[in-house]
Amino acid sequence: MAVCSQRLGVMAVLSLALVSGCASLDSSPRSRSLAVGKLPEDAAVAAAVFGPNGRLWRLIVADQALYVDTSDDGGTSYGAAVAVTPHPEPILARAEDRPSIAVDAQGGVYVVYTAGAHAAPVTYLAYSADGGRQFDAPLPLRDPADHSRHYQASMIVAPAGQLYVFWNDERGKEPAAAESHGAALYYATGDRPAMASLSNRKLAEGLCNCCRLDVDLDVDGLPVVLARFVYPGQVRDHGMLKASPPGLLGTPWRVTEDDWQIEACPMHGPALSIARDGRYHIAWFTQGRRRQGLFYAHSDDRGLHFSAPMALGRSQALPGHADILALGHRVVLVWQEFDGKQTHIRAMQSEDRGETWSAPVTAAKTGAASDNPFLISDMRRVFLSWNSVEHGHRLIPID
Repeated sequence: MAVCSQRLGVMAVLSLALVSGCASLDSSPRSRSLAVGKLPEDAAVAAAVFGPNGRLWRLIVADQALYVDTSDDGGTSYGAAVAVTPHPEPILARAEDRPSIAVDAQGGVYVVYTAGAHAAPVTYLAYSADGGRQFDAPLPLRDPADHSRHYQASMIVAPAGQLYVFWNDERGKEPAAAESHGAALYYATGDRPAMASLSNRKLAEGLCNCCRLDVDLDVDGLPVVLARFVYPGQVRDHGMLKASPPGLLGTPWRVTEDDWQIEACPMHGPALSIARDGRYHIAWFTQGRRRQGLFYAHSDDRGLHFSAPMALGRSQALPGHADILALGHRVVLVWQEFDGKQTHIRAMQSEDRGETWSAPVTAAKTGAASDNPFLISDMRRVFLSWNSVEHGHRLIPID
């Protein structure tokens, strides 16, 4: 396990637990970075990712600002953090709606986040061309004439440097209508020279507006999105779509048939990982008429048909909020369970492309408030990235 030695208290304004870190805030007007030392008590790790060279990157929310710090020793220590946002404003960082970060092979660093008042949040893209030493002024992803709410953005960068950002968009809708019938799914795409003029394109309607979506690259380098949709009759099951720089490829298709009829927000998004051999791996939560609980399945025909759903976890422990990561033939699953006193992060893995699985084990646990579990990889090993008030941010190898 790789962690820093310091641990901080509760950040009440986020539904994220706090960072275990090695930096402190210099709040003078001339400095917008975190010097090596101590993080402020309202700091929280919102996301973590490994870059192509094995460097670990974290997004930190502190003092109504967003920062990036890095580690070259697997999370044992971190350097000074650099400001992403130019001025203080509320940063949306919740369990189902959080900032994201990606790093390309040329050293470009991309950060997507949502900020502003709850009534009119705006999603921004910030970019660093110099390996995260400084960031350009963030650009709003919305079209100049659009003033609707957007949120729950998800981003991925193809190896060639093509950026794809997807988000929920309520343009032309009242918030109540978006909650009842779903928001629209929009996206923007471009490479580094074209990022200053990313145009918005609508891909689909009826996206559940409270569940995060997930995106991964197919073997052809194009993004596939897995999301919860609102189907006729207020049924909230999952669908997929595939995009390219010109637009949508085909039409979105339904991938789960759970028949979860609910006129409310599940606040429980799915997980997707596409292996190099083209097998799609998904995990999702449902309380549908046909099945209830947390499930896994895989597909060998690009998501058109999936294996029989495999139940995850102990139903009495309320399993939920899964993440999944495929690395070659190895597949790792993690999820939350609660035994009445403690939250357990359970893990299981397959060495044969998801055909057979190890017995679940507890990778971490806490009796305090905690965040959802996430999996990240340096392309050699798989790690659990997890926040809790008790332990701070932890990077735990799943071996």
